[in-house]
Amino acid sequence: MEEWDWTEHFSSQPETLRYLEYVADKFDLTKDIQFDSMVEKAIFREEDSHWDIELSDGSIHKARFLITGIGLLSEPTLPKIEGIDDFEGRSFHTSRWPHEKVDFNNKKVAIIGTGASGIQTIQEVAKTVGHLTVFQRRPNWCAPLHNRKIDPKEMLEIRDNYPDIFARCKETQAGFIHTVDPRGTFEVSEEVRLSFWQQLYDSPGFGIWQGNFKDILTDPKANKEMSEFIAGKIRERVNDPQIAEMLIPRDHGFGTRRVPLETHYYETYNQSNVDLVNINETPIIKICKEGIETTEGIYEFDYIIFYQIYLI
Repeated sequence: MEEWDWTEHFSSQPETLRYLEYVADKFDLTKDIQFDSMVEKAIFREEDSHWDIELSDGSIHKARFLITGIGLLSEPTLPKIEGIDDFEGRSFHTSRWPHEKVDFNNKKVAIIGTGASGIQTIQEVAKTVGHLTVFQRRPNWCAPLHNRKIDPKEMLEIRDNYPDIFARCKETQAGFIHTVDPRGTFEVSEEVRLSFWQQLYDSPGFGIWQGNFKDILTDPKANKEMSEFIAGKIRERVNDPQIAEMLIPRDHGFGTRRVPLETHYYETYNQSNVDLVNINETPIIKICKEGIETTEGIYEFDYIIFYQIYLI
């Protein structure tokens, strides 16, 4: 913490990887890590209270304690669509992205899904793509990330405040620097309420989700007001009213699912080379060698991108 300088408030994957490698080198951790090792079995032996952990290469490692800290999304999952292996172009999964740069210039690209990683992928691919088609089953409520660079002076201030930052995170409901506002949505005037929401919308990070009024997630009327505020922002940012309505969730209120954070995501749909397909109205039949076949015909693609599908 005393030695590492972050370049931006929400670090990208390459910077996060550099930091992890720095920590591993500094504390000589790699000597205790075995990479590229798939665990096939873990059997607890009651007779002498130990685990036999079998790897894919057939080797068995014995351990007194076993911590399966792999997380919910450690294994990539794909949508259950017929013909995924028939596609003759290139396909990618967001959790297994190529290490080399992928050039989308002049390419026809499909992205299936608008979950958190799908949203982040869409806004990046759209910067250079020839033509992008997004296949959406259900939209998510999103809020601006407002990421920005950290200059050396600010980094010094952050470093000096690390103790206070960590103390603050221990006190809050979700472990962020933000915490629930003690006021109720309707305990303040409409003017104060809208001003507060605008302040949250203009602020970086999860504040609009984790630092909102105390009843946003418990009072349906309060949640409806908040959802309408965000829906209004979507309508302001998307030029085509029909596309804007497609991007507004109807099946859940704001914050009742994790809120993806975005950077110019909604403006992506103002580009003439970006299309949005509602697969509830135009279902995907299968993936074919040319691309994706729907009830309205075949879309031809050079690349198809899948994002992580939740198993719960």
